[in-house]
Amino acid sequence: RPPRSTLFPYTTFFRSNVLLDNDRLFLQTREVGQGMVCSLWCPVWTYRGVTNETLPLPLAKVVVTGDLNGDGVVDWQDGALAYRPLEPLPLGSDLVRKRITSQIAINFASYAQHPFLRVLDSVKMMYLQTDGLGQEVQFKGYQAEGHDSSHPDYGGNVGRRQGGRDEFNYVMRRMKDFNATAGIHINATEYYPEAKHYSLDLVNTNKPGWAWLDQSFYTDQHYDIVSGKLYQRLEEMRADLPALDWVYVDVYFGVGWEAYKLATKMNSLGLPIYTEFPWLMERYVSWNHTSQDWTQKIWGDGRKSKLARFIQNTSRDVWPHDPLLRGSQNDGFLGWHSQRDVNAVVRSTFVVNLPSKYLQHFPIKRWGDKRIDFEGGVSAADEGGAMKIYRNGKLWNACRYPGTNCPPVDCLLFMPWDPINETRIYHWNDQGGTTTWQLPESWQSLKEVLFYELTPLGRVRVGALPVKSGQVSIDARPRTPYVLYKQTPPPLPEVVWGEGALVKDPGFDSLGFNWWKPSAPGRDTGHIRIMRDSKGQAFLRIKGNNGAAGEVSQTLRGLEGGKTYSASVWVELKGKRAASLTIRPVTASASSFVPMDRKGWKVVRADSEEKGEKEGPAALLLDCDKSTIWHTEYKERQPGYPHEVGVDMGRETTSSGFFYTPRENRGNGTSDNFELFVSRDGSDWGRAVVTGSFSEYD
Repeated sequence: RPPRSTLFPYTTFFRSNVLLDNDRLFLQTREVGQGMVCSLWCPVWTYRGVTNETLPLPLAKVVVTGDLNGDGVVDWQDGALAYRPLEPLPLGSDLVRKRITSQIAINFASYAQHPFLRVLDSVKMMYLQTDGLGQEVQFKGYQAEGHDSSHPDYGGNVGRRQGGRDEFNYVMRRMKDFNATAGIHINATEYYPEAKHYSLDLVNTNKPGWAWLDQSFYTDQHYDIVSGKLYQRLEEMRADLPALDWVYVDVYFGVGWEAYKLATKMNSLGLPIYTEFPWLMERYVSWNHTSQDWTQKIWGDGRKSKLARFIQNTSRDVWPHDPLLRGSQNDGFLGWHSQRDVNAVVRSTFVVNLPSKYLQHFPIKRWGDKRIDFEGGVSAADEGGAMKIYRNGKLWNACRYPGTNCPPVDCLLFMPWDPINETRIYHWNDQGGTTTWQLPESWQSLKEVLFYELTPLGRVRVGALPVKSGQVSIDARPRTPYVLYKQTPPPLPEVVWGEGALVKDPGFDSLGFNWWKPSAPGRDTGHIRIMRDSKGQAFLRIKGNNGAAGEVSQTLRGLEGGKTYSASVWVELKGKRAASLTIRPVTASASSFVPMDRKGWKVVRADSEEKGEKEGPAALLLDCDKSTIWHTEYKERQPGYPHEVGVDMGRETTSSGFFYTPRENRGNGTSDNFELFVSRDGSDWGRAVVTGSFSEYD
């Protein structure tokens, strides 16, 4: 980076297609007579990496420009502005500003600590907790027995304990419905003898690699490519995992032609590349681990080039954290580095990641010591140690850093999202209390705005806030996320906990007994509760009631004869209670149930029914299709309880009972209390012959 100067009216930037990542340009300055000579040159181009293949001809471009950012000085920043449109973007660069939370779900040593379907529940919870902000999850240990097992089996060996290939693809497809992308961890450096694709010609057995489970050996990366084996495995991976969004290549140290071949092959399969280290495959990578992982080093260990960040800040997550530019944090609660703190992830989402992603929507124009200006009227400023983000003079975010390599504290957020359409505004206040904010221009005409608290079960309306002189005042609880809308927001997607699994709501994420049936001696189940711990994790607690026993149970459906199933539960015991996990057969009455012939039955009365084909009309009660339901009105009006429906059976008949099938996902509308009436003429109903209540697990 040359010093800022007004002595020269032009600045120069240089670009080449040299394959060496960190050695694309050499510079030498030397004295010649009474003056100085600065020389620039490219070290080496690769034209033919192997005999039968040639690469593009050598390319070098010199960009000369004047004052582009209008600060009256011609310097490196103007050159960076001129260079930026010419730089090829890595595949997946468009996802950078959309991924707000980034997690690693780890399975290790055959334990399957985070099965694929269980991760899907966690994605749903974060979707609800953040009102749909973008997510990504790296499945570390998706294959064989888990993390660092069976490399280089990229395909053909998805772990059966984790859920298997088909279940993995199902989860990755469903994640897209919750604004989340899925990636996998692979290794193209060290290979393990237990892998199906392991062979002695691929490795140097005199050069051992990582060995915390089985001993690995370093591969011959050049031979892996020229033999065709690397490409074969990558193609098998893509065929096995069509729903995959991106790939993280761990501990990769390849440079030059080998790195180029790996990266371009991966891109040809439609897969962006993430890596561990920021200086390798630099032109192809939009995310690297060491810059994002605060468990290894606070503020990360990414690319420290100020010049590179000026150019590429919007297209890459490869930077160490900076108090002005911020920088996203890859933390989580899915097991990586033993992390399990949901509350910490929620805080970093709104305190660290969301401000960072806001800034990444706008290219940098000017970079000073205490202020950075972006396109779109956005600026980041250091005001006496308070780091603030503005747009058109309106404050969106403020925080303070108590020291170098420390997380931010005293954070305030009032941030329109997304930054272009500004359809909603997120709010966070570390300390809690009342604050007043100016609304963005696109909200100025409103008389009031709707205010919601965000919870693990979705948004909860707090109330309507009056708009006065283009401002709103917010009274917030400490460390609690909120969202504001101009009008009633669209409904959240329906969430089924344990979707696709035999056990529903396996993590008790619903915080209710929708699927689980509590029971205890004496029918007192008050000591059986579902709660959240101090880290925000849901759990079942059986405590109190003078030490009385207690259990929860649910009926498993869909088990196939002749197959082997396994079940496990994590239990923490205190005191003298014992714990067990039990499987019992269903009762004879349920298994021997014979339905009546419904021919000629028809619905003759319903106090309320919505219009629709699969959901609404009361006639759907009788169509023997579990995927269709009777639903009372909810689009234009929402009539209150109780609701009733009448069925004409067409003839007198005898019945010993009835079965009721709730909607498949046990969501809203599941019946609670009920009364059953019968009549010979459809007029005289008398008293109810049966009254009772359905808990949602019946």
